Amino acid sequence: MARLLITPNQNYQKYGENVKKLFVEAIEKRTPLKFEFTYTVDRVTYKKTVNVTIPYTKRNVENAHAMLINSEYWDRKEHPKDPRILRIESPKVMSSDLNLLNHIDKRGIFFADVSKNHVKTQFVFNRGDVSEGILAAAITARFINKNKPITVAHIEDVMLVLDKYKKQGVTKISHIFHGPNKQYPGTKVGPDKVHCDISLKAADIEALLNPKVRKNDMSPYMGSSIILANKGNVAAKAKAVYENKKVDDIYVNSDGVGNQKGTKIDIKVKINKSEEYEDLNISVKAGDIKVFGNVSGNEFSTQQELWGRMGVPIENIEKEYNKLLSEGKESTALNMAYKFAAKDIQTKLISSNGGGFYEGFAKFIRYHATRDDPTVILMQLKNQRVAKAMEFANIGEKIANYTFQVSVSHTDNKHLQAMGLEDTRLPTLTIRSKQQRQEVMMGNEKSDFLSIRSTINPKDIQDCKYYRRNYIQKGKEMEQLFGIPDYESDPEAKDLVKSMVKSISKG
Repeated sequence: MARLLITPNQNYQKYGENVKKLFVEAIEKRTPLKFEFTYTVDRVTYKKTVNVTIPYTKRNVENAHAMLINSEYWDRKEHPKDPRILRIESPKVMSSDLNLLNHIDKRGIFFADVSKNHVKTQFVFNRGDVSEGILAAAITARFINKNKPITVAHIEDVMLVLDKYKKQGVTKISHIFHGPNKQYPGTKVGPDKVHCDISLKAADIEALLNPKVRKNDMSPYMGSSIILANKGNVAAKAKAVYENKKVDDIYVNSDGVGNQKGTKIDIKVKINKSEEYEDLNISVKAGDIKVFGNVSGNEFSTQQELWGRMGVPIENIEKEYNKLLSEGKESTALNMAYKFAAKDIQTKLISSNGGGFYEGFAKFIRYHATRDDPTVILMQLKNQRVAKAMEFANIGEKIANYTFQVSVSHTDNKHLQAMGLEDTRLPTLTIRSKQQRQEVMMGNEKSDFLSIRSTINPKDIQDCKYYRRNYIQKGKEMEQLFGIPDYESDPEAKDLVKSMVKSISKG
């Protein structure tokens, strides 16, 4: 069991829609929610889960709605709308435990004290998955509209048609739209068929087809999707099929329930059965998420998989690594593996101008970003911002002008501390660069190219079950190198988002 309060910042965003819905309904219907508290009496620590009723007050309603806000606020604890400091006004605690009541009386109850498990059981929809459906609808709208930019109204037109397939439990919706072709003198070309197929979990389909969800919860992603559809490859391909003097079958497929581990592709676009515009394959991330790869586990085979893809051989430390694991020195083993990898990388960087490193590094990025599919575009849909995209073709050529440096840092892990282990530090390996004719940029997190971070988070604390993961994270340098300029923030894009948000608020 855990409180929402102690979860990583990105999880607040993950559960945001459901948290807001949960609290608003609880306030309106006087439904008690499960809250978790930890307190100490006479040096004995108690953990209790109790039901709490939230009174219907103006402040409580406003704070409940504030649980879903712009993602930048979730990372800034000092912000007045940060959920970790939103206090419940006059809560009613269903408990006779005087020690607990005294603890609450002194401390107060915050919205983020709610049980995370309670939030998860009430889960309504996933923001990232629903954003995939919205983006698919936007791309569909652009291929219907062909050589003209789309707006919110065009997406809503697509949604209006898809809505007729809405029914309880449905996980796939499909429809064939038609988009006119350019007419040339002396010829008459019939309309193209635009096949829109969206597969999501039933709850996500329901949310996607709910106009209130699109207007309120998902409006920022509507804006980002519009910008993607109106720029770059999507617009170019739509214009191409408009002007090619023939009838085409255009397939827009969004699959949020398929082989998610075996591929990075969330949205595929195909032109006719024998032709495929592969550079329109899109991997969607909702929010400003740094992590783009993950290798799970703490076994030595996990470390082999992690570093082997970068061309780092760690077989020589297998015996010592396993010995440390058997002695319960997990963090010591992980630190040893990360330091060994850093030393190998540094040696390669020094010798032959890093020639032995670049090939393996390119393969590493390609695999984790695209699952070895260079046609994949990694797309980030930003809150109230523009869409940002990265493409990973010709990685080796792009990094060739970079001179890299590697370092390992350590951070204490509170879960390891709670276990009473001797070594509670977990490693992060960071690769930074200095580009040709530029100064060294070591020591500045904003200039990271890529980092690999070891994490341990609880799965079930009572049963001593934990998730072990090695996160691969992109930095600002990597975003800049692989970023597609068309999707970067510009005056045109900003104006479009502003007008879009304004039109939604009026609607």
